[in-house]
Amino acid sequence: MFSEVDLSHRMTQRTASATGCPPVAGDCYVDQEGVRRCIQGFYSTKLQWKAVDKKVKNRFPDDRYYSDDPAGPFLNVETNAADNSKYSFTLLGKRVEEKLYKLYMLDDTYRRKLRTALEKRVEGVDTFSIMKALHLDGYDIWLVGGAVRSVLLGDQKEEEIKDLDIAGTAPISVVMEKVNQIGGMKLLSSPKSDRSVLFVDAMKLPDQKKKPMRLFEYAPLKLRYHKINDANDTWLYDNDMKADSYCRDLTINAIFYNPFSGCLFDPTGYGLSDIKPLTIRLAADLTQNYPDKGKVSILFRLMKFVDRYKDANLEINDFKKYHLEECYNKYMELEEIDQARLFSYFRELHENERRPRFVVACKKIGIDDFKINELSKHI
Repeated sequence: MFSEVDLSHRMTQRTASATGCPPVAGDCYVDQEGVRRCIQGFYSTKLQWKAVDKKVKNRFPDDRYYSDDPAGPFLNVETNAADNSKYSFTLLGKRVEEKLYKLYMLDDTYRRKLRTALEKRVEGVDTFSIMKALHLDGYDIWLVGGAVRSVLLGDQKEEEIKDLDIAGTAPISVVMEKVNQIGGMKLLSSPKSDRSVLFVDAMKLPDQKKKPMRLFEYAPLKLRYHKINDANDTWLYDNDMKADSYCRDLTINAIFYNPFSGCLFDPTGYGLSDIKPLTIRLAADLTQNYPDKGKVSILFRLMKFVDRYKDANLEINDFKKYHLEECYNKYMELEEIDQARLFSYFRELHENERRPRFVVACKKIGIDDFKINELSKHI
């Protein structure tokens, strides 16, 4: 299925001069005190978003989050203070993949399956073409999540590749521009309200009752969740694959695949070993990595995979002990409309199966009957 790669000969270094690219969000630099930092990518590089997206403007009232200069604004993660004049932008010049201790080469059979999925066309445009264009511009980019998991589980469970989740060092605004260049008027790229995810869909609807066909979802590598003040919060971004993997739900969903080299990356250190035998394990401690709403969504993601993989081993004792009660309480604090959104997976099941399967999943996780009754009101 895959084999470990000898890293005695490291990959070549990437520098701004070698790629011909200016510093961009996701690139690293060293400040005058020798501290490694990163140009952040959670702002828009299009000034027009100030007028178009009022939610973003209200969330980030400080203009330092917006600029047409790719090497200008950044957030000093350590002190939460921005000061452009203090630092010299000297790039470290190493690719994200070089920081990992191990990498694995995926076998040709599985590589062809993923390549076929990436080359599936929507309105005449495929995901691989957009990934390749970003790669040639000097960005690191990977396929991650469900598609990689489904291919690796192929020997145990036949799963159709439905969704393509892409991660990389390119800011969302750069990916939007690339989608517009390649897809023209055929594709619509729309960022989530907090600009943490970019959805790329076909412009043309199959019919009025169906959702648009989705080409892929893109998200920059996350560093951690950051609370600016009582009213404002955001994700911070870095070119750190390991930090990003700890912001995901399960270890088996945090395996990265580079379609250009054929290499797999397992930054949590558990993802590939949890594929066989199939094991459900959280990628990280929820306390450090997720906002309150994110913790609740992780609970429901856990229910989803416990239901989908009924025979999987469960390694969630720490979650039961430290986070289950907290997640339930946070769920009860949500507005009813936000609660209902969390049940999308179970609502797609047949009506007669929804509640029984939901109850079984809850009991496997360790939720008591009273809480199950409260949770299942939207089933």
